[in-house]
Amino acid sequence: MPQIVLYGVVGTNVASATTNNGVPAATFRLASTHRFHSPKANDWVTGSTSWTTVLAYRNLAQNIQSSVNKGDRVIVTGRLSVRDWQSEDRQGREVEIIAEAVGPDLRSMSCKAVRNEPAARPIPEPEAPDGVDPVTGEIHDRADDLQAGSSGEDTSQSSGGSEPF
Repeated sequence: MPQIVLYGVVGTNVASATTNNGVPAATFRLASTHRFHSPKANDWVTGSTSWTTVLAYRNLAQNIQSSVNKGDRVIVTGRLSVRDWQSEDRQGREVEIIAEAVGPDLRSMSCKAVRNEPAARPIPEPEAPDGVDPVTGEIHDRADDLQAGSSGEDTSQSSGGSEPF
């Protein structure tokens, strides 16, 4: 998919949802208007406005939901997606960006970035290496394990004698 960078004004409120697989998602419409200086008119000329749907997933979606508002000027980078659609009485083409990054356009605003803490991941229990008791951490000599013999017989004392065990 082609990469694209757009800047413009957030034209809608951010809508958030969760995919069927439980992945956070956010979407908004971005209005991008081309402006250029015309030497003939010696003035700035406003071109037409292009509307693009921006889609984001996972952490980016959550950050967009809490940070981006209608009217904000933003820069969006991502993969361009163009799809045709058809309803009963109309058909058209939808231009979307699957966002990889969204940030403020600092030409028109300032901000203070706050780094999010990474999500806590469970730390797996380390496996004890061969010859180490996983509970006590005691090291066993491999020869001790072999004294019982390789026949698989139980060599523990199980008689009903005076032995406590």
